[in-house]
Amino acid sequence: MRGKKLRTTSEPSLAKAHAARTEVRIMLPTLHSRYGVINLERPRYWPYHIGTWQRAQERLVQLDAEMLRLPLDTSNQRIVPRTRDGDSTSLGDDIYATGLELLLSAVLTLQYLALEIEVVARLPQRSKAELTERYSDALKRAGVGDPTTEAGWNDIVLLHKYRDAVMHPSSDNTYGGDDGSWGRVPLAWFASGRAIESSQRALESVLSVARRWEAKKSDFAQAATLTVTRGVRSMEPAKKPKV
Repeated sequence: MRGKKLRTTSEPSLAKAHAARTEVRIMLPTLHSRYGVINLERPRYWPYHIGTWQRAQERLVQLDAEMLRLPLDTSNQRIVPRTRDGDSTSLGDDIYATGLELLLSAVLTLQYLALEIEVVARLPQRSKAELTERYSDALKRAGVGDPTTEAGWNDIVLLHKYRDAVMHPSSDNTYGGDDGSWGRVPLAWFASGRAIESSQRALESVLSVARRWEAKKSDFAQAATLTVTRGVRSMEPAKKPKV
């Protein structure tokens, strides 16, 4: 996929002098279908995803507490109702949506953290490698540690497996009876309390890695010379803001 090449023209009057060691911000341009050129500051993606993971974890804990408030029926079991009192939403739907967000955010955290480590430490980018292999390999090569020997590693692997189950649904992983096969079903796992426990251990492991990486990444800093073109104006039609 490619976007339209942005049309620009040189306009020296727009060029500004900058002092030595001025901070440089890397911008990501996009051409809006109606507004013209929009520049977005290039983000660090994994902090966003780990924050989303943490919020999903907190929300799943809240939903778990809501399940506990459901009454026990005469069979000594609970049934999650299709809707809440006075609300069209379903507790079951909320559990599924939150568990899904948790899984996807956890996997994206690992993907983007591994990529950042590969780029900053100038390692081969193993984008086609299995995720847990890529993640552990990047950490070891960058000198951040071996996550496979740490608490929470098995939970990281488990989260990845449940993510795969969500992405590749089958009759075996969308319904399970009382023979224990329910454990293969992501929704049942989300509602079992086990997802909360496993996610918490995995999250603590990744947060520990992230703290070590933040302390380590400056070891890979090196001087660089950037050649940039200053005084550039967009030639794309731009819609003025409303006042």
